[in-house]
Amino acid sequence: MNFKLSIITVCLNAEKHLCRCIESIKTQSFDDLEHLIVDGGSTDNTIEIIQSHKHPKLKWISKKDDGIADAMNKGIQMASGEWLLFINSDDYLPNPSTLKIAFQDIEKKGAQNCIWLFPVILTGGNRPEQLITVKISRLWRKIPACHQGMVFHRSVFQKSGNYDSRFKICMDYEFLMRASKNDVSIYSADTVICNFDNSGISSSRIWNNEKLRLEEERQVHLYYSETAICKWFYKVYWALYFPYRRILNLFH
Repeated sequence: MNFKLSIITVCLNAEKHLCRCIESIKTQSFDDLEHLIVDGGSTDNTIEIIQSHKHPKLKWISKKDDGIADAMNKGIQMASGEWLLFINSDDYLPNPSTLKIAFQDIEKKGAQNCIWLFPVILTGGNRPEQLITVKISRLWRKIPACHQGMVFHRSVFQKSGNYDSRFKICMDYEFLMRASKNDVSIYSADTVICNFDNSGISSSRIWNNEKLRLEEERQVHLYYSETAICKWFYKVYWALYFPYRRILNLFH
């Protein structure tokens, strides 16, 4: 059976929040969807939680993977939907009408071979809730939206390939840059599509994690520099930006 939307959740030892994630998807008024959970071999109660949510549109696998990108690629292979959305185990859809409203924006445009970017609400941690808006114009510098706010037409992966598992944090940014170079259209909408927990590795203030994220962003910039001038610009940018972020990290 083919669905309009495949929601992919990758997880590992996710017993704390997974139930909330599953319920937020299960109760959507937009029901032309499947929920695929790709577990990396959890040793806590994650599998028991998945099994307790018996639902014909919920499918899952549990097998050791080679990181987040590899797990997401497994989800892509499992998916039968025309559109794909990645919602992590500690994230959730804000209300039962979220996807119905979001797809009104998508279907109004009627475009394929594209990526839609939606705002998300940043929650969790010690910081107050924060609206993260879409900023397509900053793609050259940073990822313009949270990964949980991106809805992909499946043809995008057929055209641009899957996520690069060499990237441990910035695989979503690298993929977005690659897709844009392959003439994939990127649109933005105003509907908040996800409550995104900021306690994950991509939001970590631990310097070793932040350092890895910055290094991967630098690799993306240099790899996708199309001219010598562009590459020179990025080298200067990172010569200044990297130590700046290190100083900021010391005060957090």
